Amino acid sequence: MPVDQIAVAVHDGDLLSRAGLIAYLQKQHAITVLNGIADTKEPKAGDVAVILLDQVDKESATRLRKLVNDMKKRVVLVTGELDESQLELILDAGIHTVVWRHQATAERLARAVRSTYQGEGQVPPDLLTRLLAQVGRTHKGEHRDARLDKGLSERELSVLQFVAEGLDTREIAAHLSYSERTVKGVLHDIMVRMQLKNRAHAVAFAIRAGYM
Repeated sequence: MPVDQIAVAVHDGDLLSRAGLIAYLQKQHAITVLNGIADTKEPKAGDVAVILLDQVDKESATRLRKLVNDMKKRVVLVTGELDESQLELILDAGIHTVVWRHQATAERLARAVRSTYQGEGQVPPDLLTRLLAQVGRTHKGEHRDARLDKGLSERELSVLQFVAEGLDTREIAAHLSYSERTVKGVLHDIMVRMQLKNRAHAVAFAIRAGYM
């Protein structure tokens, strides 16, 4: 397999859904699907795992957590609508990339796979809004967060604005006339300094803090 190929293993899902998703991914440049349609029990590890779940419950959340740990967070969750308890389950499992099943086009899936492979999470804008609301409820009544005193620079806010709009590193770099390495560096600095888990967490923090 060429070194520039991303090996993807597809997990769970009914036969028809798996077939459609695999067909989408197999058409994408530099993406190779390791496991076939019938191979549902022991998919190979690969570089990125894509898991299809119609509903998220405690049992599937346990599998998600194990997969996230095994794959070093390189997991894409394709799922239907999530209620608040299910949202909490996937957050606890450590999922950083979510694609709504009804929005799972070939292009969107490939973009999610590539971003996840590069260590970047992706969350749909509507889900990000709900994450922000949940963060607000969680922190309601708490004392001022000491991290706010460290501030965010204009450049950092510009990058986070585009992250909030769902843009990936390459697109953000193009909009701001930065290199992709610079964008990654800005996001890394924010997350380290503010002790944040991922991009979605960084955007939520910035909005809750009144920066955006």
